[in-house]
Amino acid sequence: MDDFKHLFYPELESLEDKDDCKNTCTCPGCLLLHKPSDNEATMSDEEPEPQAPIQLEQTRQKKLVLEVQSLAPKVLKILDTISEQGMTLSLFLDALSWGDESCHSNDRIRFA
Repeated sequence: MDDFKHLFYPELESLEDKDDCKNTCTCPGCLLLHKPSDNEATMSDEEPEPQAPIQLEQTRQKKLVLEVQSLAPKVLKILDTISEQGMTLSLFLDALSWGDESCHSNDRIRFA
């Protein structure tokens, strides 16, 4: 059976792992099994790491602060303000997400 394998599939032999292979081995068998991680590919290509958008970083920082505080008073104050403006939460979210032309042209609303 081994003769048959080597006769018709000689490339299979080159793909077999060597006895002393390690995770950093570059033999064809190891490369097939252990593809370089994203970190290794990035390091070898020397591309700069993409940075998270500033909005994401700001959100993370604010969320860390809010984790030590009670959210209920803040949420209630916002709900009261929405109600004072004659809106419901669903109307507000619709206006914030879709809005009208005045909302589309307002940078503060667009990037909220």
